[in-house]
Amino acid sequence: MVLSRMLSGELEPSAGVREVLDVCLKCHQCADICPRGIDTVGIFLEGRSRLRGAKLNSRLTRLVFRLLLPRRWFYNLFMKIARWMQKILPKREGGLRHLPLIFEGKRNLPAIARKSALLQLPEETGKGPRVAFFTGCLQNYVYPETARNACKLIESAGCSVVVPKKQLCCGLAARYIGDKKTSERLARENVRVFSECGVEYVVTACATCATMLKKEYPAMPDSQWPAGLKVMELSEFLSFRGFKPKGSAGPVTYHDPCHMRYAQNVTEEPRKLLSAVAEVREPSEPGRCCGGGGTFSLFQYELSRKIGKKRVELLDETQAETVVTACPGCILQISDLLEGGMKIKHLADFLVEAAGDKNHIRSEGFVATERCPGAS
Repeated sequence: MVLSRMLSGELEPSAGVREVLDVCLKCHQCADICPRGIDTVGIFLEGRSRLRGAKLNSRLTRLVFRLLLPRRWFYNLFMKIARWMQKILPKREGGLRHLPLIFEGKRNLPAIARKSALLQLPEETGKGPRVAFFTGCLQNYVYPETARNACKLIESAGCSVVVPKKQLCCGLAARYIGDKKTSERLARENVRVFSECGVEYVVTACATCATMLKKEYPAMPDSQWPAGLKVMELSEFLSFRGFKPKGSAGPVTYHDPCHMRYAQNVTEEPRKLLSAVAEVREPSEPGRCCGGGGTFSLFQYELSRKIGKKRVELLDETQAETVVTACPGCILQISDLLEGGMKIKHLADFLVEAAGDKNHIRSEGFVATERCPGAS
């Protein structure tokens, strides 16, 4: 493998190797099917850290990440400015607006929320075992309603929800552009924050954040992640708690985020939750990527759209009313490509809406089961 030879020093870095690294989705599919269990994603990420883009826009992106991501107050201020800028920038078809944060590609976002999830959510609510909630960046600044609904579901599963206000970005964005220093800095701070919460579980409603916290944090040099602190994706945790959704809704189809299906092997849990309130219509090729790939669509926008269009065609063939997924990044990607009347929703939003009471839901009969073997 050319990349392995370059990392071992046998070959000099080249533009060709960098091009290969740039078009990798980091979807974990290759690692999932590798019969030898080779950590191909880790190899690619190490290559990216050694072959960071030399263009001006790449340097500017890294500078923005290093300045913003470790400083929540600065990040908040920047997003307020970005929200104001969105108002004066031209709208795109479908209501999506340009994101004035990234200096590469043509990625766009729905309007940034007036108030972030971390500013909206109480520091602790509910009764029962204390569970910490990790928001992630997209839910914090763009989809705060999803974060609120995720916390409602955790509370309805008989838990007290703790939302640490000092939590930072998970660091995946920095990791994927090759900035190991920043990603490790973010990881250390998040480990400190969540270690001080006095909880046994950290739950997130972002598939990508869950992969970062589960897979990358423990593997980082001098990792301080406590052995007894387990990370779970939302559907994984709700299933572990024996949560039973209430209500009913029209037919849905489910899109598997790659970071859940391949990196975490979490596929049945969201489907079981959905099937309790709706008819679930499986698309053909359920494991096909939408092209989001974490930060992939930021830097390879046109290629990500080509990948995503095929995925949307398969979802549309189910003739379901709604596409449900468990990753805000996939929602961002697919919403940019959907046509016709099909909608896309996060699993948390869909379950709360199906219950028919957006302000408060309570499910009876939840029972803690044995620990989920996929938890870490």
